Amino acid sequence: MDVYKITRLKDWKNYLIPFLLGFVFIPIYIYKTTFEQAIILILLFLITIIATASYGFLLNDIFDLKDDIKAGKTNFSKELTIRARIAYITIFLVIALVPWLFLPVSFFNFGLFILQLLLLALYSMPPFRLKRFVITSVITDALYNCVIMVFVIIFTIHKFNGIAINNEKVVLVVLFIALFLKGLRGILLHQLADRKNDRKADIKTFVTRYSPVATNNIISEILLPLEFITVTVLIAFVSKHIPGLIWLYLGFVFYIAFKYRLWNFRWIPVKNYLFYFRFTLNDFYEGWIPLYALVLLTIRDILFILILVPYILLFPEFIRKLCKDVPETIVNFKSDYKRKFYPNKVK
Repeated sequence: MDVYKITRLKDWKNYLIPFLLGFVFIPIYIYKTTFEQAIILILLFLITIIATASYGFLLNDIFDLKDDIKAGKTNFSKELTIRARIAYITIFLVIALVPWLFLPVSFFNFGLFILQLLLLALYSMPPFRLKRFVITSVITDALYNCVIMVFVIIFTIHKFNGIAINNEKVVLVVLFIALFLKGLRGILLHQLADRKNDRKADIKTFVTRYSPVATNNIISEILLPLEFITVTVLIAFVSKHIPGLIWLYLGFVFYIAFKYRLWNFRWIPVKNYLFYFRFTLNDFYEGWIPLYALVLLTIRDILFILILVPYILLFPEFIRKLCKDVPETIVNFKSDYKRKFYPNKVK
């Protein structure tokens, strides 16, 4: 059986791995970790990230099989025998744990990692199957999808280096809020996209209970604005330790403004714009931040180019998307500019 298929690697490799690696690169930069130490940390975390995600996705597919068949969804776990399922889950679990033989371990960071594994199991497996409960499923998904692994990484690298930063507790609180909001937004967007299948399978979710319209309003009018505010505050705190971070963030904001032609806000309903922004911050987390952190590391120590180049080759989606969006944005700007100031010349 193709492991690539049964773990659904293509569905999450381009967003989950860069997102979490970004939170490996940033502490490595802040704590001034050497290249020799950094490459070991990156490889160990890469192994545990991929194995943990594979364990979680396969576990979810195995216990979602009946619902997926009912909804007409593809589920590759149906091709596995019971022994094969147990074997794969065990293998992924062991691989996820092996790096902890070499990573610095404390009650807190390793305890959080065990909590991550437990939540992934409790979310999918009966008799608990937390995903059955409308509110609990959303909270649980937000925690294991965004929050817990990031804090596992940060606390592990912190223990490895043993250095504290200014306002560390405040930064961690703000980071927790930002990640939790991102997680809530992410699971609600996923449920919105999957609502037809959930209805076919008679699965109760936040979206099917409270309606797509209400969910969209919660995302656009509550979660997204709060997330933008929290991320902005977080950037302000962390920028003391990461040079140019504020300029990167401002560049991202201006890029988004041009991409979505915000100068047209008078003629387009606010809700329509907020609809566009539902995934926007993901680009910052998964594309801008990891690459920027790696560039900074490479500027500090040229040896990090040995990580930067493979990273770009393995995760080219961000660069590819920029190459597509930038020319379109320029064309749109020129078109709107001519329409505004030279209306007679516009055909």
